[in-house]
Amino acid sequence: MLRVRGRGGRPMSAAQQVPSAQSVIEAALVSTRADLNAVDENGETLLLRAATLKDKKTALELCTRLVGSGASPSARCRHERTVLIEIVRMRNFNWDIALLLRSSINDKGDGGKTALMWAVSGHGAMAQRRGNLGLVSHLLQLGASLSVQDKNGFTALGHAIKANDTNTNTEMIEYLRSEMVREQAMKTFGENYLSAFDDYGRLNIRER
Repeated sequence: MLRVRGRGGRPMSAAQQVPSAQSVIEAALVSTRADLNAVDENGETLLLRAATLKDKKTALELCTRLVGSGASPSARCRHERTVLIEIVRMRNFNWDIALLLRSSINDKGDGGKTALMWAVSGHGAMAQRRGNLGLVSHLLQLGASLSVQDKNGFTALGHAIKANDTNTNTEMIEYLRSEMVREQAMKTFGENYLSAFDDYGRLNIRER
């Protein structure tokens, strides 16, 4: 049996012999044959492993290199979820990394759920039912759509309402309703009116 030895000639434990996520990612980045979008035995892509590293600076650096080298934000991990969906679901959200992944903002995972749908309510068996308003706000800034529906026809608001059985998600529901009205109003306005500001900072509106 081969025994791997560390410094001083001491045998290394099995845990010590397992390559770290960072070393695996860096090895793939310098390889000419590595598939940067491949899924490992745990259902994870290199991009997901990089995005969930504890050291946020290293995580951002590796994610930037991966995306720049061809790793796709839309590549699917376990349960057909994108990396953005997973970091939202796990509440391991990093704004700078999310910016790198924004092209997948409205991509759907299992059940047709988007990242926004995971953010509007709690998650997991022991999770609170209340969603994360700050996280939802970030996703909307990245271009998350409030009108996208899952395979059962539920929008993000619909998911927030489902999670309100204990009346702990009311604030989220009111916020999403307000944002949906604003989104639709802006769309209707743009379809029917032209606007411009003059040198005095006044808004001028005319019909198309």
